[in-house]
Amino acid sequence: MRRYASDDKPEPTREEMEKQLIPMYWLRMPRRLPGTAGTHRWVWDLRYATPTATRYEYPISAVPHDTPRTPEGPLALPGTYTLRLTANGKSLTAPLTVKMDPRVSSSQAELESLFQLESRLASVLTNSAQADLEAHSAREQIKKLARNAGADTKESLEKQDKALEALLSGKEKAGGGDEEPGLDDVAEEAAGLYGQVGQADAAPTAAQQKAGEHIAAQSKEVLEKWERIKNTSLPALNRKLNAAGLPAINLERKPENMPEGGDED
Repeated sequence: MRRYASDDKPEPTREEMEKQLIPMYWLRMPRRLPGTAGTHRWVWDLRYATPTATRYEYPISAVPHDTPRTPEGPLALPGTYTLRLTANGKSLTAPLTVKMDPRVSSSQAELESLFQLESRLASVLTNSAQADLEAHSAREQIKKLARNAGADTKESLEKQDKALEALLSGKEKAGGGDEEPGLDDVAEEAAGLYGQVGQADAAPTAAQQKAGEHIAAQSKEVLEKWERIKNTSLPALNRKLNAAGLPAINLERKPENMPEGGDED
């Protein structure tokens, strides 16, 4: 459910943190599990892994030197867990009991309902945000390549760029029906709903459950389109770029800029 290793890369990097319009002394610095000999203290925040998001923010409820970056992972349910430490090929385990704050009156069933929706939304957020980041990265690379490409290659680049623009922004259906979901909106709405649901230790409302089903369906629809692009037109474009002596589109490259979403917390 949560894994830490001494060779984890800092997330976020100090360079990324310094881009925030917030004094550094407010922020929780990335922590790495020590791998040196001796006694070390490591605190699990009782959360599952952090979902991928198109942008991360810091809440206004700041704590000096310990303000966490959001979104964070879903909170673990009360119950018994097993901790496992592996070092030098040997593993040690120990039980851990997580108890609910006695001031909270929510039942176990209500907390489980909350956790299930949070987990589903975290998955939707991760998948849609990862696709959104990849698609924006592809567009940035295409625009740069098109500046110096030959006429035939430039035409292929521009055609792919238009397809990606439609994927990201969505479009109106013929006959005046509802708009097809755009990847940008899906990722933003998933992030917003995920943050909203996790604000209370209580069962999600019927409206939140319905909204979760809606955004999951939209995400599935738009991700299928993205997978088709990744498996068909992008490989074809990369073959044409290779033939022209140009670098292929690399989806592992992070985009330099992402469109601004809603208001910060």
